[in-house]
Amino acid sequence: MSISPDILPKRNTISSLSRPNKIKRLDDFVFMIKCSNSTSSKSSAIYDTHSDTTTWQSVSISNPHVASYNSTSNSIVKVTADENKTIVEFKGNNENYSWITIDPNIYILADDKKYKLLQAEGIGISPNKTNFSTPNNDYYFKLVFPALPKSTSVFDIIETPDSEWKYYGIRIR
Repeated sequence: MSISPDILPKRNTISSLSRPNKIKRLDDFVFMIKCSNSTSSKSSAIYDTHSDTTTWQSVSISNPHVASYNSTSNSIVKVTADENKTIVEFKGNNENYSWITIDPNIYILADDKKYKLLQAEGIGISPNKTNFSTPNNDYYFKLVFPALPKSTSVFDIIETPDSEWKYYGIRIR
């Protein structure tokens, strides 16, 4: 409100740019404000910004910001990405369930492109299950996807349209 209208641009100077170039131009003007009343929800990131290749050289985000999610039993604890793969690590609790499984069609959605699951560690891929002898067990698993483009700053993970495993707006830079 205190900005003089004289310093605001009169014309759109980025409309003809590609989406990645628009993002690069506007990146310095976008800020994330994160509020929390918990001291344990720290988010940390390590980036290798010395590369001009089309994929990530190195990104490691602990407790990444997730804009919204449907799952009540799982949370994302880490995202690691490089030029070869993207790994998303989850933790959860089986509550009243005797098993957990992941649909083989789960995917990352980034810039309107799907990246399908390559591998799962610590969880069965349906029809295989990870079984528990009792309820209320903590578990941890990793999902491995193809490498994301270097320009990716936010992505979604969607298991299936009718699953509760949907995580939107996972910020990795």
